[in-house]
Amino acid sequence: MIASLNKRKTLRVGLFLVVALAVGMPAASALAHSMLVKAEPARRAVLTKAPNQVRLWFNEKIEGDYASLIVLDDK
Repeated sequence: MIASLNKRKTLRVGLFLVVALAVGMPAASALAHSMLVKAEPARRAVLTKAPNQVRLWFNEKIEGDYASLIVLDDK
């Protein structure tokens, strides 16, 4: 009987800790994406002629397998 009560108490404490940790921990997925730090030409720039190159700087290394870039012209 006492062992059963201790087991229930342990389960309740364990469940409480799991819920407290889940609620108290910030979402890691929000930090999983790289952010554009600098761009040449500037982001959303409207140019009179096409640039020779587009250069981008990010706050961390970009995984090429998961990245894409689209450069648009006036059409």
